[in-house]
Amino acid sequence: MAYLTAKQVAERLGVSINTVWRWVREQDDFPKPKKLGEKTTRWRLADVDNWANDRERV
Repeated sequence: MAYLTAKQVAERLGVSINTVWRWVREQDDFPKPKKLGEKTTRWRLADVDNWANDRERV
């Protein structure tokens, strides 16, 4: 299972890191990150890709 950092999510979606965190707070459909450790937060690659693909179809 592949995981992405906030920076990698931002680069993949073509937005800023601040936008990624704003979407986490404000959009119910944006994938929530997983806590993998005390200081480690990551997004599942499949969740990010599925979200992006769903947005393209709209």
